[in-house]
Amino acid sequence: MIIEDLFNRLQAEKPFPDFVTRCGDVFSTIEDNDGNIGIAAVPDMPEDYDEAALYLKHIEMQLRINARVNKPNDTLCTKNLIEVIHAGQHENIVMAGFIRRVFDQLQQSGLSCRVFDLKKDDPELSPLSQMSGSLQHADVLLATGTCFTNGSLENMLSLLKSNARMYIIGPSAPLSPLLFEMIPNLQAIFGSIIQSKAIIPKLKNGAGVSQLREDLKKVVLLRENYISG
Repeated sequence: MIIEDLFNRLQAEKPFPDFVTRCGDVFSTIEDNDGNIGIAAVPDMPEDYDEAALYLKHIEMQLRINARVNKPNDTLCTKNLIEVIHAGQHENIVMAGFIRRVFDQLQQSGLSCRVFDLKKDDPELSPLSQMSGSLQHADVLLATGTCFTNGSLENMLSLLKSNARMYIIGPSAPLSPLLFEMIPNLQAIFGSIIQSKAIIPKLKNGAGVSQLREDLKKVVLLRENYISG
């Protein structure tokens, strides 16, 4: 899996330090011995014991990766999603993992999209039975950072056209330029940088994104900046 490959490449560059994990209702978080903090969305656990154990392993990897790479650097910018994806009104846009704020942004810009989510049941969602066909015809794919841990990323990539543009979105997204080498379709990663340790008790008490606006700085890692840099 890509999350395992990314973890191993970063581990080879520099061993990951020890860490402490804390779990909230919405996000899990770690603080490592270097003082870095990483967050990732709390998933719904598979019922199968072995699947759940593997899921937890991947979440731990994502937390440790995010603690290392989701930090300020010169390659990050603050452009908004609509500006970056350059989507036309006649393009097929698919969102995998429903984020209301992003969906509303698209609608307000005159862009329609088909939305799929494994767990939610909002009225805007399309039936999961139609997801494979929609991905095969997608010009743009917006996928939440949880796709790295729930096993959906590799399947979605196998269905995309070679010229489809992919964007990872949400606070769980790892801001690692190595992902541009590993995912040819990937054009940008919309993630977040933690502003201070004050976020930890909020996460432990179940805070969601709407309660963390002062604690998370939204940033974008663009393929064009990585390639040109």
